[in-house]
Amino acid sequence: IAAPQGRAKRKGAGVTSAAVGGPGTVAERAVELAPGVRYTSYVGAYGTIDELKAAAKDVRGVLGSGVIAMGLEDAAAPQVFVTVSDDLGERGLSAGDLVRAAMPAIDGKGGGSPAMAQGRGSRGDGLAAAMAASEAAVQRPAPGQLRRVINATELQW
Repeated sequence: IAAPQGRAKRKGAGVTSAAVGGPGTVAERAVELAPGVRYTSYVGAYGTIDELKAAAKDVRGVLGSGVIAMGLEDAAAPQVFVTVSDDLGERGLSAGDLVRAAMPAIDGKGGGSPAMAQGRGSRGDGLAAAMAASEAAVQRPAPGQLRRVINATELQW
């Protein structure tokens, strides 16, 4: 997943959300993967996972409902962070599942709650594939999820 073009502005060692044109730019790139399910992702050279999480929080403030997947570029220890809005969590999407789907691409491990999850790997060159894997996982229900969806008729894949 390519980052939006723009001039990077640095704050300390990490990239601020201004580096991608602000949280609005990342939120504007959201695509609807299923009815009512928007997804956006960004990979950047954040200094720490806390800086990446802060950027994701800023994007959440603009995007509202949706899935945000972000990657921390690091050749030796790339990281992935995913957040799912509460309404989508209630519909069966889980950030933990999405992170677990992304981890093979970076030879990593991870997990978390339905709302937020993160993972760390050892292959920085796999971050784009990790983002693609998390996006693909949004589009295919996890085992058992399809049954809940059919019974609730909330999402349609």
